[in-house]
Amino acid sequence: KGLSKIENQIDAQSGLLWDVVPGWDGWQSFGWVNEFAADYSTELEKYAATWSYLTSPRIRFNADGVTLNADDVAAVQTFLALPELLGRPVLARITNEADSSIAHNTFTNSTASIAALQSLIAVMLPSLAGLAIDIEGADSSDRSIASAWIAALKTARDSNFPGKLLLAAIPAKTTDAPSDPWAG
Repeated sequence: KGLSKIENQIDAQSGLLWDVVPGWDGWQSFGWVNEFAADYSTELEKYAATWSYLTSPRIRFNADGVTLNADDVAAVQTFLALPELLGRPVLARITNEADSSIAHNTFTNSTASIAALQSLIAVMLPSLAGLAIDIEGADSSDRSIASAWIAALKTARDSNFPGKLLLAAIPAKTTDAPSDPWAG
């Protein structure tokens, strides 16, 4: 019921609620459209004249779960070099594209996968405000190593990049949402 109400608000505002982060000066001129929305292309066309945007705003882990997709990184580097984005807070969405084997590889190769993310922030994309971790489709049997990975990532962030944001989108446990296909 609550989700439906939020979705209706979002629809009524044509994506506005997705786009504005209060307190981030100037954020309104840089927007994000929900890429999973049915009308994603229409939304992009509507805002394209006034927004700078990536058609696919994510950086994927490769199949090894450790290295990051070089084309995705290059696209974000090019995007962040746009004059209108200089000095703006931008989060990079890190994803496994809901592939359980990639999630498993990421979690079991914790040191290497976290090192790849640290390199992303320190070397490849130092102007990022932080990372939005979007690991979906992980097997329920990986729950404990997933939790350990998130904790290790937070520790690494606290030690090496204390000013960077770290957000995580993690599906509900199956016991919390038994009919949700994304739960695990």
